[in-house]
This record gives sequence, structure tokens and C-alpha cells, in this order.
Amino acid sequence: HALTIGLCQMFAVLPGLSRSGSTITGGLMTGLDRQSAVRFSFILSIPAIIGASIFEVPDLFAQHTDPAQWAVYLAGMAVAAIVGVFAMKLLKYIAQKSNFRIFSYYCWAVGAVAVVYSLVEFAASK
Repeated sequence: HALTIGLCQMFAVLPGLSRSGSTITGGLMTGLDRQSAVRFSFILSIPAIIGASIFEVPDLFAQHTDPAQWAVYLAGMAVAAIVGVFAMKLLKYIAQKSNFRIFSYYCWAVGAVAVVYSLVEFAASK
């Protein structure tokens, strides 16, 4: 089951597809209940977040950022963390109380907007 869910995570590299949506869908496809699929998706996000941090933080220091800007970066990190925790709690609530139909519509809509936007940007650059 973990391999299938991990493979579904790879679809999140496509524009507009949610990593959590992909892994939760993979979990549901393997027979997990909604709450277990959400829990596994959150656990699976830890290596992705740590990996991204390992690659991005050195770039921040390599740019010789002004120390006066560090407060802005820290505030941005704090806001991102708070919003991330809120989003996780909301998704857990949805998993407990409802189904993922609305979430899937959201994913499809955001994906479609991202594809259209990419095509428009590509056409404008030519």
C-alpha cells in the first residue's frame, strides 16, 4: 500500500495537482479509510518538506541577504506554518465529517486554471 501511495505522490509534480490530494487518493485506492489515508499523507509529507528545506535554505544564505530582511523571512515562515497547520486540521475535519468530493472539485479547478495560465503565459512569451 505504501508503495502505491508513494507512486501517487509523484503525480503532484503536475501543475495544479495537490501532493496531499494525490497521496490521499492513492490511500483510498488501496483500501484505506479516509482518516488513515489523511494521516498517512501527512506522515509522507515530512520527508518532502525536510528535503525541500535542505535544498532551499543554503540558497537563502548564498544570496547574501540583508540581515534586516531576516525578520521578514521569519514572519513569512511563521505565517506559512500557521496556515499549514490550519489546512491540515481542516483536511482532517473533512476526512472525519464528509467526503472528498468537494476537495476533488477544487483540485480539478485549480489544475485547470494552472494549465490554462501556463498555456497563456507560454503563448505570450512567443
